[in-house]
Amino acid sequence: MAAIEGAEDALVAASGMAAISTTLLTFLHNGDHLLIQNCLYGGTHDFVTKDLHTFGISYDFIDGNDPESWERKRRPNTKAIYVETMTNPMLEVADHKAVVEFAKAHGLISMIDNTFASPINFRPIEHGFDLSLH
Repeated sequence: MAAIEGAEDALVAASGMAAISTTLLTFLHNGDHLLIQNCLYGGTHDFVTKDLHTFGISYDFIDGNDPESWERKRRPNTKAIYVETMTNPMLEVADHKAVVEFAKAHGLISMIDNTFASPINFRPIEHGFDLSLH
């Protein structure tokens, strides 16, 4: 996976949701805040809305194409921004370049669920994302 993604390392999980939940809980901790795209795979949406709070992690949904709204929702404790390459099931495409630039400008971890596109069609690491998930 690392070679296909153009990444230094890779971790394989039993399912996409295992990869997503493990990644979020590895990089986010009690008191942290997450900016996350508002149109998401249902399993991801459920995990964020039903489970993150039990770990003391807060979140705000964002429009993947409205960087000005990201700034309004960013907090001092925001640690990461999470989008999908193409949302499931609506196939909305976030402004990937703007997401990466915003993350770098504010010291955030940029995470992208690349399940729909796969590394065959889009290689997020090459476009500046910190983490690519499937």
